[in-house]
Amino acid sequence: MTPIADAIQLAQRIHWGNARTGRGLGWRHHNGGIIHNGGTGGFRAFCGLVTNTAGVGVMTNMGGWDAIDGAAINFLTLVARTAHG
Repeated sequence: MTPIADAIQLAQRIHWGNARTGRGLGWRHHNGGIIHNGGTGGFRAFCGLVTNTAGVGVMTNMGGWDAIDGAAINFLTLVARTAHG
């Protein structure tokens, strides 16, 4: 592993909670994926990845909180269920 890979793994590792609803360092685990979201000045951003599945992720950047998180989490949950059975 490289130093950056070690840092990413540390940040995304569950430090509180469990695999379904755990928390990493700035990342939240949610039904087989990891997400990070936030906003400032009327803009919102969301990044979500399905863990253990190569190449599946969602990134958004726009105004409006519910539209971003709800749609992205629904998509990631669907992909995780399909990928993990």
